[in-house]
Amino acid sequence: MLKDHKYECQKCKERGFYKKATHVHHVQYVKKHPRLALSKTYIFQGKEYKNLIPLCHNCHEEEHDHRQRKKKKLLTEERW
Repeated sequence: MLKDHKYECQKCKERGFYKKATHVHHVQYVKKHPRLALSKTYIFQGKEYKNLIPLCHNCHEEEHDHRQRKKKKLLTEERW
């Protein structure tokens, strides 16, 4: 899959710059759809969609929402 897209992160490519893809993102999660784990595409309501997308590490984490969020302010500040 990575070779098919020349090892380029597709999300970065959409943004106008190139970064090496190190991960393959499954649009249809493997846990929910194990039969689609190695399928490049899937069909939903008669339309074909990409299932495997090459991404860099940062974009893959962003896609799964694993990035560290900013710390929220406490409701009340503790003062010592």
